[in-house]
Amino acid sequence: MDIHPYLKRWTDLESLYCKHIDEDQWQFTFANGAQITCDVVSFHGTGTIEDLIKERVTRRKGWAITLTFDRDEETFSAHLDTPQQYGITGQTSLNPSIALLSAYLRALQFPPGTSQK
Repeated sequence: MDIHPYLKRWTDLESLYCKHIDEDQWQFTFANGAQITCDVVSFHGTGTIEDLIKERVTRRKGWAITLTFDRDEETFSAHLDTPQQYGITGQTSLNPSIALLSAYLRALQFPPGTSQK
């Protein structure tokens, strides 16, 4: 599963945090101003995306995200709750950053007061 479409959607919604540089190279900006440019298909890139998503979620009052690993299927899934929304799930994926990012994007895109499964 390709992470690039998810990153593009994230850039469309929150361009301050995610910027495409070239091919697999993306730049990520954290709240403290730190900028990391990395190959998003690498372990470093996956970790950077995970860290930034977790930062973005924890900086929003009342938001919580959980990442789980299914040992039988060897896939990751993410579940996100906000004060206005609950039960938001991301795309099940072999890539944990896709699971987290897809749940985060769904939370940003759905209007408050909705429940998404």
